Amino acid sequence: MKFKYFLPIIILFSFIMGGLAMIELFKIQEYRLLAKIKLPFLMTVNGMLLFMSIVNYLRFIKSDTNHPNAMVRSVMMGTLLKLLVFAGSALVYATQVKTPVGMVNLMIAMVFYMSYTWLEMKWVLRK
Repeated sequence: MKFKYFLPIIILFSFIMGGLAMIELFKIQEYRLLAKIKLPFLMTVNGMLLFMSIVNYLRFIKSDTNHPNAMVRSVMMGTLLKLLVFAGSALVYATQVKTPVGMVNLMIAMVFYMSYTWLEMKWVLRK
């Protein structure tokens, strides 16, 4: 298993967590624009996307390169699973906390999702 492929995902994870820490610092300084951002939700989504990306990569490297249909199915299944986990986490968060997640938080989380998916597509193109 080549762990050098995990480096871009880990860098993205660290960059997002650093950005969320900076948002927390600015929230302390009472910027009203940042008051709607729910950091626990975004940190959880970021961690889940990291975990799902690693699982998808481990599943993808086991696919046969001689069968393009199997590779495409593997990538599509991974993307679908990640999207379902992402949507499920938003629903669980909304029901457990009893407050709406908010459109701003969902859009930020969707940007995270697209970033991780873009890096996964780069993995597919390398294989």
